Amino acid sequence: MKITEGSGQAWVFAGVYASLNHVERRELWHNLGQLVNGGLPVCFVEDFNILTEPSEKRGGLFKESLEVLEFCDFLMDNGLLDLSFIGPPFTWVNMHQGQKRIWDRLDRGVCSPEWKSCHPASSMQHLARIAKDYRMLLLRLQGGDFSGPKPFRFRQIWWETEGIKEVVEDAWKKSLCGSPTFRLAQKLIGLKHELRRWNKEEVGDIFFESRRLERVIVDFQAVDEEKRLSADQHDKLACVLARYHNLLRQQELFWRQKSCISWLNKGDSNTKFFYRCTVVRGARDLIVELKDDQVDRT
Repeated sequence: MKITEGSGQAWVFAGVYASLNHVERRELWHNLGQLVNGGLPVCFVEDFNILTEPSEKRGGLFKESLEVLEFCDFLMDNGLLDLSFIGPPFTWVNMHQGQKRIWDRLDRGVCSPEWKSCHPASSMQHLARIAKDYRMLLLRLQGGDFSGPKPFRFRQIWWETEGIKEVVEDAWKKSLCGSPTFRLAQKLIGLKHELRRWNKEEVGDIFFESRRLERVIVDFQAVDEEKRLSADQHDKLACVLARYHNLLRQQELFWRQKSCISWLNKGDSNTKFFYRCTVVRGARDLIVELKDDQVDRT
């Protein structure tokens, strides 16, 4: 995938899945090498399905096989750098218990020196394992927050949150004087303030909370990798995972509402799709310049 960031230099990104088949793996290294020699900065991320040294493995035996040597040669011959990461060291676990449990760093990010010089503040994060044996990788580039003041919007996720009915009823029961139109307007204003207060105190920031729970999950899994979890800790981890999945569901509803897409079935896991639609709408609604009758631009 060729990526161009504004007026900056274009670069090549590739998501990698390395087959366990020796012949297919050699062909992959060859094809990636051709991308490196294509003249553009490159970044390759995801499942290389190979280790480079014993420190990338816990449990079982590390074997310096022909596949390992060929992968190291591929990195060295093409001058690729291993992107340093934030988070737990291992990206895969075999999900076995006791002495049969094995952790490996099978996923990584590598880049050319030119790419790193263009993105000096980039970072790779190992996310929490959620209901599977692999950790997802998150590649962060430099960016900025261009968000401005946000108008009040009734959130769809509120209907699935306990207490919303009581908040609406209490705000609507308040006695007011004046004409029917005036009383309606004042009740709507009062309801808006009450919903904002309730959202801040009871619902909270679902994105901040999901990131906090990810850290809790990572901590539990770090303990499991170090000395195994107790039965009580397993139960606590299960509760945290259940809460985390509920937050993911709320985030999907949040992005669904912001994207103004209503034709997909409820329950579809399309958070990324909804988010992209929201970004497109944001770009479409952005006011770049204003023009008056005299064709003066500001």
